Amino acid sequence: MIKKLLVIVIIFFVVNQIDVYGQKNGAVLIFKDGRRLKGLGKVVSDGKMKFRKNKNEKPYMVDLKDVDKIKIYKKGGVYFRAYKKIKDKPTYKYLELVEEGKLTIYRKFKGIFLPIDDRNGLPFYEYKKNLNDYYVQREGEEEVTPLVLSDFFSVNFKNVALEYFKDCEKLITKIEREEFTKNDFSLIVDFYNYECE
Repeated sequence: MIKKLLVIVIIFFVVNQIDVYGQKNGAVLIFKDGRRLKGLGKVVSDGKMKFRKNKNEKPYMVDLKDVDKIKIYKKGGVYFRAYKKIKDKPTYKYLELVEEGKLTIYRKFKGIFLPIDDRNGLPFYEYKKNLNDYYVQREGEEEVTPLVLSDFFSVNFKNVALEYFKDCEKLITKIEREEFTKNDFSLIVDFYNYECE
């Protein structure tokens, strides 16, 4: 049992280090006051990014609470991230910006370890990023509201959605009639952005 626990801890540590130290990418920081800073960035912990304008410059720390969004250039494309305060909680999360509009959507990938093989009496685990939490933010709001969470202590989607979207009676009706459920998240967002006033 101790060996299994040790294997899980080592795999978790290695995966987290790959995520943290493997992010030396081209980045544009777009600050809340409108300033833009272009260079190389690497997230080193929640709320902090090691940043420098070029490879020859000494890196310094940037507090991501001052940044509205981060544009990151990777081999696979361009991605947007943001460090946002969660409504009714003291915590912030580093989130992927999925869609911007009247209603902006953020996503947080959550990984889990799944046993995929048994080797010499020890299970072999694989890290999978297959769970998503979704957060919403209206124009003018400072915080993001969790709408769809994938963990065991998940928010009650229907209750949260009915409260959050109360400014759009047509959408509330669809949620109450269960024409839209949490599985229709992208349809709800599109409906709100294009059908609600």
